[in-house]
Amino acid sequence: MLAGALGVLVSCSVPEPECRWDSGGIPSLAVVDSLSGTGSECGPEVTSDESARPAMRQTLYVPIYSQIYEKAERWTVNLTVTLSIRNTDLGHPLTITAVCKYNTAGQLVERYLEEPLLLASLASTHFVVEGKDTRGGVGASFIVKWRSDERVNQPIVEAVMITRISQQGLSFVTHGRIIEQEVNEPGQTDAWQAAPVP
Repeated sequence: MLAGALGVLVSCSVPEPECRWDSGGIPSLAVVDSLSGTGSECGPEVTSDESARPAMRQTLYVPIYSQIYEKAERWTVNLTVTLSIRNTDLGHPLTITAVCKYNTAGQLVERYLEEPLLLASLASTHFVVEGKDTRGGVGASFIVKWRSDERVNQPIVEAVMITRISQQGLSFVTHGRIIEQEVNEPGQTDAWQAAPVP
């Protein structure tokens, strides 16, 4: 599926930062395994009232590609990434409480919020990773956390990767996946939990 979305890659003939030799290679399995548990570095969530229990909240994992291999493992192409978050609810706002980027080794690279970001009904926001920012690598990701005081439609969270190689454009999209969620019902407690794996 990914190969079809990427189309045909051509030889990289443009200067930095679009292309570069990757001397680091793929991290060892031990380094990649360090991803486990690092999502807590993205918190605690930035909220206006921590004492208020939300009606809904979720944590989403969004895979992104700051770079992608072309021809061989040591030759990479840099991509610009746009993280898009869209409130799909017709009548209620939601609050984004954390947006954090991690690199291939699972290390926190950057936090994007210093205060809660309120998204009105049907509103959207975005965060951009420039093509020259190669800190994420081929296995980068975003962690996105949101909450709402009302039961709302789940937001759409996507990442769009794009670059240009010579005279050809390259673009594809990835989608966020729920890894933790809470939906509170009257009288319900301890609802915060890891999302079931399909």
